Amino acid sequence: MAEESTYSYQYPAEGILNMLYGTSGPSGFFPMLQSYYSNQLENMGGADSSPYTYTGERIAGFAPREDYAMDMADSAVGQYQPYYERQRQLAEQGINVAQQGSEEAARLYRDMGDAQYDPSSYTAYEDPYTDAVTNKIIEDLSKNTAMQSQGLSANQVSQGAFWFSRTCFSRRITTNDD
Repeated sequence: MAEESTYSYQYPAEGILNMLYGTSGPSGFFPMLQSYYSNQLENMGGADSSPYTYTGERIAGFAPREDYAMDMADSAVGQYQPYYERQRQLAEQGINVAQQGSEEAARLYRDMGDAQYDPSSYTAYEDPYTDAVTNKIIEDLSKNTAMQSQGLSANQVSQGAFWFSRTCFSRRITTNDD
């Protein structure tokens, strides 16, 4: 079975309402509230009666110092123009120099293409002294390498590094004597 609840509300007594909100005669505790609501209801939907129906300026103007700063900035526009003009002249001059350089490089490249390569042409740039010194060093290194190689071989033979060949050689000798 469903329970039923009953709520009741008792409206404040008329004397208390008159005391709080006032009547047409004396003002109550909240006279401003009463006048606010009555004003809202009387002017509802009228121009400038709420933030939604406001018809005045919505953005504040600039301060006098801001206006002055913008005027000064506007008057300075164009003072840098001579620098821009000089920069343009220098850029054009740089482009012209680059074009001349590339044309000269192309001419030199074409001239170089006509030349014939001689494989022995490097000898004209060699220093005979350097060549003599280099040849002497190579000769000395070859001699040292040969002497070290002979010394290593002799050392290895004396220590028995080639025992197999000596053994075979000694067997042949013994077989030939028999």
